[in-house]
Amino acid sequence: MLRDALDGLALLVLRSLLWLCVLAPSFAQGPPPFPPQLDSDGDGIRDSIDNCPSVPNPNQADFDGDGTGDACDGCPTDPLKIAPGWCGCGVSDADNDGDGLPDCDIDKCPNDPLKTSPGICGCGIPDTDSDGDGVPDCVDLCANDPLKIVPGACGCGAPDTDSDGDGVADCIDNCASIANPQQQDCNADQIGDACELAAGAPDCNLNGVPDACDIAHGTSQDTNQNTIPDECESGGAYPFCSGDGTAATACPCGNTGASGHGCANSTNALGAQLAASGTIVPDSLVLTSSGELASSFSILLQGDIVLGNPVVFGDGLRCVGGSLKRLFNGNAVGGTIAYPPAGFTISGQSAALGDPIAPGSARSYQVYYRDPNLNFCANPPGNSWNVGNAQRVVW
Repeated sequence: MLRDALDGLALLVLRSLLWLCVLAPSFAQGPPPFPPQLDSDGDGIRDSIDNCPSVPNPNQADFDGDGTGDACDGCPTDPLKIAPGWCGCGVSDADNDGDGLPDCDIDKCPNDPLKTSPGICGCGIPDTDSDGDGVPDCVDLCANDPLKIVPGACGCGAPDTDSDGDGVADCIDNCASIANPQQQDCNADQIGDACELAAGAPDCNLNGVPDACDIAHGTSQDTNQNTIPDECESGGAYPFCSGDGTAATACPCGNTGASGHGCANSTNALGAQLAASGTIVPDSLVLTSSGELASSFSILLQGDIVLGNPVVFGDGLRCVGGSLKRLFNGNAVGGTIAYPPAGFTISGQSAALGDPIAPGSARSYQVYYRDPNLNFCANPPGNSWNVGNAQRVVW
């Protein structure tokens, strides 16, 4: 026990001597030094508490109180910014839609992350152009048709081609290969009359309507029920082109005549009427015009075609066209005159004037006559003559 106590005392003495010999001299030279205090701008304020350590500012002025001295603050009056940024001092550089452009005047669509300007469709709506036609879907009514931006007559995906140029698109044209702007379809079979006639449907009276429709609608009679209108049977004559309001063109001065007559004249509200009598073979045909002025100078006019729409002719309507021949003339007696004069035939006079009539061919006739009363139907549109209805003859 005593030995152990002596050993412990010896160890304590040894430690004390070590301290006196090694550590005590260093404390005799003074305490260890503190780290140096930096002042980068030399303004007498160490960097750790300097509000602008890179620019001398001994007064530490900070007008907006944002912790950055005015000498270093690019926006000294804006407590939220120390540099102008995109939007300038006093305006936030907030980017609500996260598209990388701030909401201030730079981003015209501040709530649309996909657009920075309205474009054509406006903010919030993409200017997508699905069909690549240069018109965005938002205003393109045919967004998947690169050839159209509106449906038109045929709809999106179908061209509004008008092959015959009649103003009706092929997709709804009942005769797309032949111009027929009125789309006449007398039998309602979805095939226009123009195409039916072109395909061979007979139209012996040349009125632009298939004979079958003329017969079915009562426009023409077919007494023997052979599908040929009576007026087209060999040797027949039939009246047409009346000024009674049934023609496609109205009398020029509202001077509508009676049924089957021409337009009214200054002395006869019924109008003149041309009638046919006699035979074709042999030619004894007589065309008689009645209802004219008492002694009107009159001319029998022949043509080889029928005008589709009557044209105003003096105070009346003319339907005779093509190669026109003035076959005969003369003065009416009591408002009536008959052709041909004695010793002539109508077909013979036509041949003499250079238009021989072949069997089976047709000619049309009208008589126009003087009506000098310009107060009755002033010019324009009237004039000093009038004309009765027409007769068509199949020779």
